Amino acid sequence: MKKYFPLFLVGLLFISIVAGCNNNETASSGEPHPNAGKENEFGWTVPKYTLEFSYYAGQLNPKDVEKNTKLLNEFLLEQFNVKINKKVTETDPKERLNLMLASNDYPEVITGLSPAEVEKWKNQKRAIDLTEYIDKYAPTIKEKLGDTYKRYLDKDGKLYGLPNYWGYLPIPDYSANIPYTKWVEIGKPKTISTEEYFDLLKEMQANTPVNQNGQKTYALSGENWKTGYIYKVLAGAWGLKDGFKEDENGNLTHWINTPEGIELTKYLNKFQVEGLLDPNSFINDFDQWKEMFSNKRVFGSIGPWWHSWNAGHEVWQKTDKNWKPDDHYVQIGLKAPGVDQAYLSPKNTIGSSRTIITDKAKDPEKIIKFLNFAFSDMGNKLLGWGVPNEEISIWGNKSGEWTWVEERKNELINGKYDYDKGFLTGQGEYAIVAYQGMMEDETNWWYDQNFNNEAEWKRDLNENLKDTIFDNTLKAISVPLNDPLAVKEEQINTLINTGISKAVQANSPEMAEKIFIDLREKVNKAGLNEIEEYKTKIYKERLKNWK
Repeated sequence: MKKYFPLFLVGLLFISIVAGCNNNETASSGEPHPNAGKENEFGWTVPKYTLEFSYYAGQLNPKDVEKNTKLLNEFLLEQFNVKINKKVTETDPKERLNLMLASNDYPEVITGLSPAEVEKWKNQKRAIDLTEYIDKYAPTIKEKLGDTYKRYLDKDGKLYGLPNYWGYLPIPDYSANIPYTKWVEIGKPKTISTEEYFDLLKEMQANTPVNQNGQKTYALSGENWKTGYIYKVLAGAWGLKDGFKEDENGNLTHWINTPEGIELTKYLNKFQVEGLLDPNSFINDFDQWKEMFSNKRVFGSIGPWWHSWNAGHEVWQKTDKNWKPDDHYVQIGLKAPGVDQAYLSPKNTIGSSRTIITDKAKDPEKIIKFLNFAFSDMGNKLLGWGVPNEEISIWGNKSGEWTWVEERKNELINGKYDYDKGFLTGQGEYAIVAYQGMMEDETNWWYDQNFNNEAEWKRDLNENLKDTIFDNTLKAISVPLNDPLAVKEEQINTLINTGISKAVQANSPEMAEKIFIDLREKVNKAGLNEIEEYKTKIYKERLKNWK
């Protein structure tokens, strides 16, 4: 199971920004380290004095992060003489970042920013130019980024934001999910049509209208649909790529301006009209949805594949003494009738997230040296897989050779790995500049993606969904925040997500279509056509210049 990260980001412990962001006495402090100047087994040259910096990475439960980073904190301080004060908030990251800017109180390193947000911090002179530091102190960064390095530069050829979660990760993200026994019964298809999926879920719900506790069941349920991700996934089932349709001339059209947009909205509405849709799909957070799924009140879901793992067999095998391996969900493709190819999982090889060093950094040279280490394969492994050589570790050094812990590996392959214990080693908690492509030895930053060919259930999902993955790098375009279009885009996205939820929950397909058409007219008047033109322009420029 790939641990659930909200929009895709890892969170870190936020400790009172007002009290904590500016209190580091110096970036290099304390007593000299006994191994100062020596290279450790990871290839890191230990500094004489402790390298310390503060780091904000978004939204998560601070208590969970504090627990999951304790061991790695101790390890980095002892072995690396590095101390990173990690901070997260339980509030919305955008709100928190705006508050930081307004109060002029923020940490030395911030990740999870979009390219557009990096521009905002740069324009306010809060993000520092990293170009010279990288040229002098970070050869690994330039080596790893290679020809793509120039894609991160601004119009003046300067680099302000380093990529996070970058590289091509050839694994699926989104799918339709059905019980394994039902999948076997219908012949183990790699892909199912939208209509077949509807009929299948409807039949299952009719056969079991309440769960073992007498609670009402639903054919389809979702979590946090108000964010709008569900529409992009379904647009992919109708042959669109990441919510946009491209014509033969390279012009991009938003899904709401396409016939496919009407069809996918009416498809979801069909579940609603027949009483098969969980009414809380637009407001469920993950934990609320997980509780429903774990209690077998849900028969189908469309979205991240790991949700049905985390909320399904990873719960049942611990809580049900009669659990059998057949009681798990399978991930398959979803395709509308008449569509040649479904595109469910877009990949942005340059990463949608950026990391900046702010003007609060007391020693950006030393921070960039640490980030240079994080770009190395060994750095990527350590910060992805967590502390080695502990009882609960997933990897370690035996007789001078780095290797997997066989017991942990077998637990993962057999679906019995305890992620709660594993995350105590710090797995993924230091995703500052994570590379999620395949490293030189064919291993991956995501620990659970390293043994796919040996794990039957992973092999099934990857085989079923391999044709639904696509490289969307050229079309992953964000509007700069200083452009008036950025405000329009945010307003339009809010209008769409609110309006489509009303269309989906309409009492008839005719009413759903009317709400949709009215909404389409409204968002185009608000400037959606301008956004389509802007993204088409940038896309065509990238086609020409990004070789």
